[in-house]
Amino acid sequence: MKNLILMALLMFAVVGCTEPPCDPGASRCLGNTVEVCNEKQAWRTLADCGELSRLARRPLVCSFVTSDDAGVIDGNTCIPEPPANP
Repeated sequence: MKNLILMALLMFAVVGCTEPPCDPGASRCLGNTVEVCNEKQAWRTLADCGELSRLARRPLVCSFVTSDDAGVIDGNTCIPEPPANP
C-alpha cells in the first residue's frame, strides 16, 4: 500500500510539473537564455547569452527582435546589451 501511494505521488509530481505544449519554431527568453520550441512541442535551450557574452567579450542579453528588410525572422536572440542611461 505504501508503494502504491508513493508511486501515485511520484506520478503527480512528474506530470504536474510539466509545461503545456508550445508552438514549434516559437522562441522565448528564460532569464538570459534563448529557448526554442522543437517539433515535439517542448522548450529547448538554443543559446546561453551569458556564456556567449564571455566568448564575445561584451555583454549580451536575451531580447526579442523584429524582422527587417534583410528577412530576419521575428524571435528571441542574444543581442548587445544597450548602454546604461547616465
